[in-house]
Amino acid sequence: MERGRKRKFIEVINQLKEQVATIAAAITQQTAATQEISSNIEQLSSGIQEVNENVNQSAVVAGSISQDITDVSSESTKMQDNSRQIEQYSAELKAMSAQLNEIVNRFIVDKG
Repeated sequence: MERGRKRKFIEVINQLKEQVATIAAAITQQTAATQEISSNIEQLSSGIQEVNENVNQSAVVAGSISQDITDVSSESTKMQDNSRQIEQYSAELKAMSAQLNEIVNRFIVDKG
């Protein structure tokens, strides 16, 4: 009966070895899968960081464009103001020219 017990004990130990080997193989596969997932997450993180940098650069450029538009608008307003002032000066010069013409016409001597 003792031989039967030894055999049974050896069979149980062999089954345990097989189960341990199967568990070890599964752990190895799980470790490899976990490392691949970790690598993919790193790549994704790098990609997201690059996108964020591009968005930040775009925001800086958009801010610069907005400032340029504001500057152009301001200069346009100044040009309109200057144009109105020149138009006013032109009207004043025209009136002065007409007055001067009247004064000059008073002094014209008829040679006739």
